[in-house]
Amino acid sequence: MALLGRTIDSGRVWDAMAFIGGSARPRTTWKVAGREQAGVLAAYAALFEESIKEITCIDPPASHDSGPYFLSVMRTLDIPDALGLLAPRPLTLRATAKAFDKTAAYYRAADAEAKLSRQ
Repeated sequence: MALLGRTIDSGRVWDAMAFIGGSARPRTTWKVAGREQAGVLAAYAALFEESIKEITCIDPPASHDSGPYFLSVMRTLDIPDALGLLAPRPLTLRATAKAFDKTAAYYRAADAEAKLSRQ
């Protein structure tokens, strides 16, 4: 994967997008959920696939330093920033780390604070 400029995790995001984007029902809306790194992978798939309408992340890592791993991602953003880019779509975030206060700030800025559920 490194020779292609990708990581295993970026391949997992691509697989999720291909599955959802290539579904037999083109007007289907999807909800995705995942625990820890899988929740972040689901969120990244939602960034690129508009048919994903709702995202749930359970205990996501607070930084890409703990995974999932994408080449040079930390030059641009970290996990709280990526989750904030999901606004105004509904996001359920089951995490206690202070880093996710930044995600809440993105949702406030997008006037979508009601669509962010922190538990």
